[in-house]
Amino acid sequence: MNNDISAQTCNFHFRRCAIGFMIILVFALASTKSSAALAKVNHEDLRGPFDPNKTIACDINDTSANCSCRGLQNIPENLPSNITTLNLRANIINYINGATFQRYQALTRLSLSDNALEVIGEADFKYLSSLTMLDLSLNKIPYDNISKNAFQNLSKLYYLDLKQRDVNTESTTYPRALEGLFALEYLMIDGLDSVLPYLPNLKELYFSSQYGSCNIPHLRDDIFINLFNTNVKGIYLSKCNIVNVDRGVFELFPRLDSLDISLNEKLTFVIMYNLTFGLNGKFKRLNTNNVYPYFKYTECTAINDEFMSNLYHTSLEVWTNEGNYVTMIDENAVDHIPKTWKYISVRDNMLMVGNYTERIIKEQRLKNVVYYDTSKMFASHLPPLNSKKGKLNYSPTPEYTIPCNTLFTRAHIKTYFEVFEERLKKFNITNNASNKLSQSKPPLTEYLDLSECLSDTYKLMFELFEVEGLRYLNMSGTYLGYTLIDNGTMFERFTSLTTLDISSNGILHIRLHLFQTLLNLERLYIGNNKLSRISFDISQLKKLKYLDLRCNRLETLKMKTLQSLSSLKNVTVNLAENCLRCDCNNLKFLDWVFTSNVIFEDLEHTVCYFINESSIPIRDLNIENLKLECQPPTYSVLTLVTSLCILAFLMIIGGGILYSYRWNLRYFYYMTKFKMAGGYQRLDDIEYDKDIFVSYANGDTEFVKKKIIPKLEESGHFSLLLHARDFQAGEFVADNIVRAVTSTRVTLAILTRAYIQSKWCMYEMNMARLEGINTNRNVLCVIMKDNIPPRKLPIEIIDILRYKTYIEYPVSEEEQEQFWERLKTTLK
Repeated sequence: MNNDISAQTCNFHFRRCAIGFMIILVFALASTKSSAALAKVNHEDLRGPFDPNKTIACDINDTSANCSCRGLQNIPENLPSNITTLNLRANIINYINGATFQRYQALTRLSLSDNALEVIGEADFKYLSSLTMLDLSLNKIPYDNISKNAFQNLSKLYYLDLKQRDVNTESTTYPRALEGLFALEYLMIDGLDSVLPYLPNLKELYFSSQYGSCNIPHLRDDIFINLFNTNVKGIYLSKCNIVNVDRGVFELFPRLDSLDISLNEKLTFVIMYNLTFGLNGKFKRLNTNNVYPYFKYTECTAINDEFMSNLYHTSLEVWTNEGNYVTMIDENAVDHIPKTWKYISVRDNMLMVGNYTERIIKEQRLKNVVYYDTSKMFASHLPPLNSKKGKLNYSPTPEYTIPCNTLFTRAHIKTYFEVFEERLKKFNITNNASNKLSQSKPPLTEYLDLSECLSDTYKLMFELFEVEGLRYLNMSGTYLGYTLIDNGTMFERFTSLTTLDISSNGILHIRLHLFQTLLNLERLYIGNNKLSRISFDISQLKKLKYLDLRCNRLETLKMKTLQSLSSLKNVTVNLAENCLRCDCNNLKFLDWVFTSNVIFEDLEHTVCYFINESSIPIRDLNIENLKLECQPPTYSVLTLVTSLCILAFLMIIGGGILYSYRWNLRYFYYMTKFKMAGGYQRLDDIEYDKDIFVSYANGDTEFVKKKIIPKLEESGHFSLLLHARDFQAGEFVADNIVRAVTSTRVTLAILTRAYIQSKWCMYEMNMARLEGINTNRNVLCVIMKDNIPPRKLPIEIIDILRYKTYIEYPVSEEEQEQFWERLKTTLK
């Protein structure tokens, strides 16, 4: 029995356990479904449910979609599936759903820059195997948060931008995801003190902190060890906090041609030897601007022989070495000046004359230089203070405002070399391709900037360079004021010059023929001087497009200058901030400003002054009122009224004469016209084309058909000329009328009320009258068909009826027979 009880107890517990297990299982399944449902809801909330009819505010152009600056939180899912370019820049996307890109597998270019991304997952770009360009810049992605397989399917990717918003300052390694990008050619990445992975096809490596960050205190050679003997041509390390450089660090790159190491102010010139050691023979461009913070040191810098010897065997063409307080060049360094130098900028230094300058001139070491900027040599190099700590108010890297429609951040942020090339294009300076060193004759210098240098610097520079081919010359701020008073031939050799800047020189007077040889000059800057009059001749400057005369002491321009400027096409003149006068003595100049074809720049600040020293912007001046004020007050109104009265009188007299002789004028006009055209010849009585030209109104057509034609043409045997039947088609009506009058013996006018209402009937009668006067023939015969009161007759008809006998058409039939016989007798 106990066994039975035990068995029952066990069965009870077993059933209870089974029931409990089933309940737990049900709850587990329910929980799982709930979690899945919850996950689905959260996911839907994150990216939004797919709705093919929902409109996304993106600009679609063929296969390109611009969704930038739309405030999007998710990647749109309803764009055309065939798009190849997608711009999602400047939104607030913080999550990439890789499944979304399954719809856009044709994408080749994608920008997610300037969003809120913090993580790049393994499958985020899984479906974008055709992608060639990817921009993830200006997000908040630590490189540790990029999955090592994030780019594994991007086998065609050749452009990648990973520069972030100051989140990688503490990172120690580059993303491992870079390791498989064997097609990558352009890489923008935050600079780290770490080893880069193997990228066999890399051409450009951009670390500079113009955007993103860069912190590489020690530029070790092992950083680039994996890039040894690759295709890298350009390396940009501007503003990377570099303090030390291993010797020959760039010796690893046999194809390197451009290097930017600027704005590393802790680097100093001592490290330049290590930096340039081992540069290959194809190396062309070097930027070492601002690598020596002269405001922190008391010593100046010099360019030594070791540094130059490293460059001697390269193909260096562009070297810019600005703001380094360089005062001297080692005399032995002259021997190692590269023969390939074409473009040099040493502005904002303090170069002094020494033995090296004599050697450079004597040996023509700079004979191939096309572009040379030595400006700001005399600028103050004392550090202006902008804080209590006494830090230099140094111009930082410009802050860029990137337009919304910009696809790739890097395309909008220009390197020094890109800015430099734009400057060459702006001034039409010879480029590398067109100025080969293999030419038998050395190229002439085309760009020379001597601004803010000592006044005698130009003499040395004109000896150093072949200036006959100079296109751009800047001599602003070089204290030429007194030099130009006595020197009227300074620019006679510069026949190719297109731009000349001699502004800010305190110039009081310019000699007459100073610019007479500058026949190609297009832009002339003479602003910010002390000129009170234009004494120089510009009549020879036929190509001048821009003349800057602002900030002088000019009260007017003389007539010869005005004529010379007016003869030019599309010339622009700046006369702002002068002392122009608004008085009667300056009226010709002011009138020229308003009437000439010259374009005036900055009219807002082009002010003229009245006698009482009050002023007005010249664009607001009422020139017509000034003209009236400048005329003698006693006679101006009287002269105007008298002139108008005389003119009105002459117009009335002339109009009356023309009206009185209007028919005569018309007749002589058509006679002259016919004679010149050969269509008119005076005929004898037996030579007329027709006997009678019947002049009648259209309202009298029935009378002509039923009476005139039967009585005169059919039974009277007269040949008639009728306008409805015999006028030539295509001729002017007036021509037909004159021809009809002159080619018939008699013009028979049927005078009715309709006749006097017709302008062409009146025209026919007057032409017939004048034909009779001119030929002494009895041309006109008038039938008074209607009884019209004299007061309703035009004065021309009254005049005709007064001197010529007319025949009245009778009403009774008995009298009509006598009428027709009398008419026939008259017409014969």
